Amino acid sequence: AASGHVPVNAEFFQDHFPDFPVLPGVLSLDILKNTAELYLGKKCSVLKVTQVKFSSYLKPGDEWESQLKVLVRNGADSEWEAKLTHQNKTAASANFFLREV
Repeated sequence: AASGHVPVNAEFFQDHFPDFPVLPGVLSLDILKNTAELYLGKKCSVLKVTQVKFSSYLKPGDEWESQLKVLVRNGADSEWEAKLTHQNKTAASANFFLREV
């Protein structure tokens, strides 16, 4: 698990729905990938992402928590069930297939 805050003044908010700024979905997925890398202690490349679901918005300043579970680990390859939450509500979830590099 890891936690953090969505940056308040990030430049991408100027282009990503300026009247309703939210964390881009790809950055939500990147947070989850980075959490797996922290656990493994190595950089990883993404082989595949499945079962992606965005359930609620993360806005500037929101606190988030990532929760991951290793489903399969075979050498440098691994499969993860991942969830990003805010105030105990799921904001994003996905299964990741990663390869350590």
